[in-house]
Amino acid sequence: MSQPLKLSQLTAAIAQVMQQNFGNKTFWVIAEVSGLKYYAGKNYYFFNLIEKEQDSTMIKTSISATAWSGAVNQIRRFEKITGRPFADNLEVLCCVKVEYHVTYGLKLNLLDIDSSFTLGKLALQREATIARLINENPTIIQRDGERFITFNQLRLLHPVIQRIALLGSPETDGFRDFKHELQNNMFHYYFEIDVFPTRVQGPTAEEMMVEQLTKVAASSINYDVVVLVRGGGADTDMLAYDGYDLNRTIASFPIPVFTGIGHTRNETIADLVAFQSFKTPTKVASFIIEYNRKFEDEIRKCWSDIAVKSLQHLNTKQKQIARLQANIPGIANQYIFSKKMDLKSIENLLNNKSLTFLLRKSDGLNFLKQKMQVVVKNYLEKQNFILNTNSQVLKLVAPEQMLKRGFAIVYQQGQWVRHPHQLKEGVEIETKFYKTTVTSVVKQVNNGKEE
Repeated sequence: MSQPLKLSQLTAAIAQVMQQNFGNKTFWVIAEVSGLKYYAGKNYYFFNLIEKEQDSTMIKTSISATAWSGAVNQIRRFEKITGRPFADNLEVLCCVKVEYHVTYGLKLNLLDIDSSFTLGKLALQREATIARLINENPTIIQRDGERFITFNQLRLLHPVIQRIALLGSPETDGFRDFKHELQNNMFHYYFEIDVFPTRVQGPTAEEMMVEQLTKVAASSINYDVVVLVRGGGADTDMLAYDGYDLNRTIASFPIPVFTGIGHTRNETIADLVAFQSFKTPTKVASFIIEYNRKFEDEIRKCWSDIAVKSLQHLNTKQKQIARLQANIPGIANQYIFSKKMDLKSIENLLNNKSLTFLLRKSDGLNFLKQKMQVVVKNYLEKQNFILNTNSQVLKLVAPEQMLKRGFAIVYQQGQWVRHPHQLKEGVEIETKFYKTTVTSVVKQVNNGKEE
């Protein structure tokens, strides 16, 4: 067994070996950032650099790393160039120095970071996303050279944009700028803006935006446009706008989508597949106002054209009326003369026809007169015969004749008794015969009953 060492002796020996082998050497390494922590007060980062197994999430190796204030400046430059934040899960090509401290152990000190490597990785990821969108959704997105043709881009804008579904973070400057620009427009146009709040950067931003777009599509409100805005925050996290799920949703969205993501250098995939893209939220608002202004100008022009055409038409008709008024006396005289001649002709015709008519009717009346005399004579003779016959019948049935033939008439209290049931016992009755009247008292009325 060798002579035991103190730990400090061993770590000192390790430090000496590390210094001899690595010293002031630097190395460019490819690794993934993990467990990142930023200490703003002292302006430095503490993190791990890791390497994973190929096509796996298993960590193959890991080592602690730091980035002091000088390196932080390089990181900020990297973020500005790439548009990506220095964050977990980011694969980078960085220049590091191996350091070993007897107290803090082994670590890598980040000195520089290569932005071109990350840009290349992002470009590859972007192209892979675009290829996937095209290959998996051929009915909603197609590529035409450097541009895209999407289902959303083929939608038609309404003549006036008034009902707006606004997606964004209400706390950002870009969101507030958009609303302020619309609500304070110089033409005093009114807009109905429904807010669908969402994160616009960070790992959950894409998922939240897709969720809010789904709500807009399911809404019963017939929105004119959907506006997706971002602005006022850091320019370093645009990944959400290059995500597959978000861009598939935008490309297939049934309502025109405007993007105002607030960047000035590169277009995101969202800008490419949306109905129309703008550099800033304010420019989106300006476009909407100008779009409505053009519609108003068209309406005003139509109104002006109608007014001019109406005046021209009125002027033409007034001239026609004036010509007619000038011709009316002559036309009226001609018309009156013509009608007088017509009346004269009708008068002559009536005179001739009236005489003929009267003569014809006179002959007819004479014939009717003779015929009526015969008819009346026959009718009177017939009626006279009927009267004579009826007179003879009446004489035969007259009361006096009936009495002569042996019949009698019974009176009770001056009333002719037509039926035995009218008789009353104890009442005096008169029985009238021919030339004789008998007075008697009714003792009993049998009414047809046999005793």
